[in-house]
Amino acid sequence: MPKAVNIVFGICVALFTAGCGVSTSSLGSSAKEVAVSFVEPPSIEKQINRVATASAIIKSNQFIMKKMPISIDATWMDEITKDITEEQENRILNKLKQDPYFGTVILTNVQQGIPGALMGILSPLEKSLYQRVDTFYSQYPNNIYTLTADTNKLLNFQGGTTKPVRAIKGDRYANLEAAIISMLPVNTQKDLQKAIKEYEKSTEAVLKKKELIGKLTKDEASKKQNEEKIAVAEHEIKELEKTADEKEKIMDEQWKLSIASIDTGINDKKIVLAKKIKKVLTSMNDGAIQAGVLYATATAKAYTAIGQIKDEIKRLGIATAASPSLMTKRIARLKDNALMLVPNIAVGTYLIVKQQIFIGKYTDVIDKVASIGDDREKFAKK
Repeated sequence: MPKAVNIVFGICVALFTAGCGVSTSSLGSSAKEVAVSFVEPPSIEKQINRVATASAIIKSNQFIMKKMPISIDATWMDEITKDITEEQENRILNKLKQDPYFGTVILTNVQQGIPGALMGILSPLEKSLYQRVDTFYSQYPNNIYTLTADTNKLLNFQGGTTKPVRAIKGDRYANLEAAIISMLPVNTQKDLQKAIKEYEKSTEAVLKKKELIGKLTKDEASKKQNEEKIAVAEHEIKELEKTADEKEKIMDEQWKLSIASIDTGINDKKIVLAKKIKKVLTSMNDGAIQAGVLYATATAKAYTAIGQIKDEIKRLGIATAASPSLMTKRIARLKDNALMLVPNIAVGTYLIVKQQIFIGKYTDVIDKVASIGDDREKFAKK
């Protein structure tokens, strides 16, 4: 237990030392999540759900970067940077009634005699996740809370129907990255996009190897059986990370060159868009930190719960009579997810670091464009 306490304490320290780049609401939600973890009864399912939430937050960041259309009129950019409303939370809860966990958690909380203060269906950071999901999707993606070792499924939501994005006042871009690159000089864009592609290819190779190591180390029996394979994979991953580091340096130079060349006569509409994007980047940085908090909290708390998983499944089985269909699915998902816990954390923590690299580069562009806009406004006033 002391080890777990030290880990969670470390999370709190990391949160507040990183506070300069994090929104106040994100700090509050993350601190509440850690506080709740201290007082809740030991439960491996709770920790698995934290890992699933973290992985889904990472997916939502990736979705913004690569898939969510963007324009000056895009309302989602404002919606994900506000506090969740009671109306939206009620809509989310209504849609989650058919989820095996969320549809039955009140039932099992009552069975366990969990205090009323901990009876909420959504934890503080689950609210943050589902606020994004509800903002992006009219029909939610499939199996958000099913853990997997598949790197494609760890990066991308499966299924779902995205809401339309308007583009009346300005251009419509395929995603955040496309919008940001459009603000750079045309003659630097091709080289930058090539460098980004090469870097992403190198990190994908690392991810695949981490996925393999995660599978080989999912439990003590696997570790013992695959000692030689694990040693080989760990050696290979060091070489792949060296290549990724080299590609990152090349990409970094291209970003610097492109940013230094930004035209001070940039279109006014792009300046307006840049100022809206700045809030989105803060939200994405919040998300990356929240995912890290969830992974660390789950790892710390799992020490006190992993030995009780058989008793936990047995206890859930008793509640099956009250909701046979959902509880049967909930127990099956818990068993499957328990095997995927380590691979998710291994790959997910790597993804957080890589996402923050891009968030940093995007922020450098946006700050430069926004500062041009500020200078333009000052000049106009004079």
